[in-house]
Amino acid sequence: MKRPLSIHETAEAEINEGADFYDLESPGLGTAFIDEIQKVVKNISRFPSLLHLFKIESEANPLINFHIH
Repeated sequence: MKRPLSIHETAEAEINEGADFYDLESPGLGTAFIDEIQKVVKNISRFPSLLHLFKIESEANPLINFHIH
Protein backbone atom coordinates (compact mmCIF):
# COMPACT_ATOMS: atom_id res chain seq x y z
CA MET A 1 0.00 0.00 0.00
CA LYS A 2 1.39 3.38 -1.00
CA ARG A 3 1.37 6.12 1.65
CA PRO A 4 1.92 9.80 0.92
CA LEU A 5 5.02 11.25 2.56
CA SER A 6 6.18 14.77 3.11
CA ILE A 7 9.60 16.09 3.98
CA HIS A 8 9.72 18.71 6.71
CA GLU A 9 10.92 22.06 5.38
CA THR A 10 13.88 22.07 7.78
CA ALA A 11 14.94 18.63 6.55
CA GLU A 12 14.55 19.74 2.95
CA ALA A 13 16.80 22.74 3.64
CA GLU A 14 19.40 20.44 5.21
CA ILE A 15 19.23 18.10 2.22
CA ASN A 16 19.77 21.02 -0.14
CA GLU A 17 22.69 22.29 1.95
CA GLY A 18 24.19 18.80 1.87
CA ALA A 19 23.76 18.67 -1.90
CA ASP A 20 25.49 22.05 -2.23
CA PHE A 21 28.38 20.79 -0.09
CA TYR A 22 28.74 17.62 -2.17
CA ASP A 23 28.68 19.65 -5.39
CA LEU A 24 31.56 21.74 -4.08
CA GLU A 25 33.49 18.54 -3.36
CA SER A 26 32.72 17.05 -6.76
CA PRO A 27 30.39 18.57 -9.39
CA GLY A 28 27.34 16.36 -9.87
CA LEU A 29 27.70 14.62 -6.51
CA GLY A 30 24.99 16.82 -5.00
CA THR A 31 22.56 15.71 -7.69
CA ALA A 32 23.45 12.08 -6.99
CA PHE A 33 22.80 12.72 -3.28
CA ILE A 34 19.35 14.19 -4.01
CA ASP A 35 18.58 11.26 -6.33
CA GLU A 36 19.42 8.78 -3.56
CA ILE A 37 17.23 10.63 -1.06
CA GLN A 38 14.34 10.58 -3.54
CA LYS A 39 14.78 6.83 -4.09
CA VAL A 40 14.67 6.15 -0.35
CA VAL A 41 11.56 8.30 0.14
CA LYS A 42 9.87 6.62 -2.83
CA ASN A 43 10.66 3.16 -1.45
CA ILE A 44 9.37 4.05 2.00
CA SER A 45 6.19 5.42 0.43
CA ARG A 46 5.71 2.21 -1.56
CA PHE A 47 6.69 -0.14 1.28
CA PRO A 48 5.95 1.60 4.61
CA SER A 49 6.34 -1.67 6.51
CA LEU A 50 10.07 -1.51 5.69
CA LEU A 51 10.51 1.87 7.38
CA HIS A 52 12.22 0.20 10.35
CA LEU A 53 15.16 -0.59 8.04
CA PHE A 54 15.84 3.15 7.73
CA LYS A 55 15.61 3.98 11.44
CA ILE A 56 19.25 3.38 12.20
CA GLU A 57 20.42 5.94 14.75
CA SER A 58 23.45 7.05 12.81
CA GLU A 59 24.63 10.26 11.25
CA ALA A 60 25.35 8.20 8.12
CA ASN A 61 21.61 7.55 7.68
CA PRO A 62 20.22 10.20 5.29
CA LEU A 63 16.79 9.82 6.90
CA ILE A 64 17.89 10.70 10.44
CA ASN A 65 16.64 14.30 10.08
CA PHE A 66 13.51 13.48 8.08
CA HIS A 67 10.13 14.18 9.62
CA ILE A 68 7.91 11.54 8.02
CA HIS A 69 4.19 12.16 8.37
